[in-house]
Amino acid sequence: MNLLHSGREACRSFEPLLEDYLENRLDIVARTRVEAHLARCQRCRRAHESAQAAAALFALVHWEAPQPGPFFAENVRAAILRALRLRDNWEAQWQPVAQLASRVCLAAGALAFLLGLLLAGNFRGYPPASPAPERPALRALVGDAGPPGVVQDELQLLVASDERSR
Repeated sequence: MNLLHSGREACRSFEPLLEDYLENRLDIVARTRVEAHLARCQRCRRAHESAQAAAALFALVHWEAPQPGPFFAENVRAAILRALRLRDNWEAQWQPVAQLASRVCLAAGALAFLLGLLLAGNFRGYPPASPAPERPALRALVGDAGPPGVVQDELQLLVASDERSR
């Protein structure tokens, strides 16, 4: 573990050695060299003291993880198998409902499409054209006399102008 901050509190060349010195992993020659450097360098000495204090704090809070019981692995394996069976059961139970829901959605979509087509066809000529109302007074004016077609044309012109004036 890196207990020293490089460049700020220790000489760069002695930092890795200080780590190993704290953890008693140096041979006698390197250990003597580090101790000589600590005697001369105040920054490295302070860094070493800080690292020792931090290591002592870590040692105070260090705890061993409890060992699992003899049936721990079997219990975990059984719990995983139960969870897998439950998941498979759940999927099997809800599969028919999911299929039905997808079919209902498809049918609703088709029904909406057909209803749209039906309504579009009905509103194409909306509002429906109503036949012109019979105007007996107008017919009496024009009468049925005269050459065929001429009376009819005049009647249509009069009815059209009457409707526009409304």
